Amino acid sequence: MSTKKHAVKVMIGGDEYTVRSDLPPEETHKAAILAALDITNELFQARKGEREVAARLAALADDLAKLLPPGKRKAVVGQL
Repeated sequence: MSTKKHAVKVMIGGDEYTVRSDLPPEETHKAAILAALDITNELFQARKGEREVAARLAALADDLAKLLPPGKRKAVVGQL
């Protein structure tokens, strides 16, 4: 029993992809767009997480530098 595959070409981020599916072409196109949007959302969330971690590390480094004698603070902070 063979199911006919439909192929739809979609543009995602300037690149063309061919998506094949058992679904009608209209549904395949929508599925590809939804997948691209979901991947983009994951990218933005990951970037946001990286910025938050970098900010926390900078704050910790600042707190640690305050515990050092004044003459050594600039040397440690400048290395980070």
